[in-house]
Amino acid sequence: MKNKNITYLLLAVVGLVWGTIFYKFIAGLTVENVQTENIIPKRTRYRESILSDSFALFANYRDPFLGKSAFSSNENYTPIRTIFRPKVVKKAEVIPTKAPIDWSFIKYFGIIKNKNSGKEVALVSIHGKEYMASTNAVLESLSIISFSKDSLNVLYQGEKKTIGK
Repeated sequence: MKNKNITYLLLAVVGLVWGTIFYKFIAGLTVENVQTENIIPKRTRYRESILSDSFALFANYRDPFLGKSAFSSNENYTPIRTIFRPKVVKKAEVIPTKAPIDWSFIKYFGIIKNKNSGKEVALVSIHGKEYMASTNAVLESLSIISFSKDSLNVLYQGEKKTIGK
């Protein structure tokens, strides 16, 4: 009878411990309501500025062979030389980053080929307007570099991008 009561008590303690562990694990998985805004991260670059730091060397230590100070006779001791070493301090400088470009306004539909002349023309939709364009064409400040059966290479605001069908 004594062993059964201890066994039940220990089972209850083990159940409480595991219940606490599972509760903390599941509570850690829940996501709180965090408002995210379009925050553009700023890169920082450290600019080095030089500050001077000076110190003097004093050679008034004990001579290890004679057992006395090397400059005990000369009380008016001056430092051997003064060294100026620049101290480098880094200052943070904020560099603004470019906002990422949303490329979703461009849609590529494919190629139309003229059977007689063999000339290929790409079908492109920019801001909902459909265009037929050839290589090196400029449409609404978007330059078409090249195109193939399944992709379109464009240049927009100095960035190149490959857009698939």
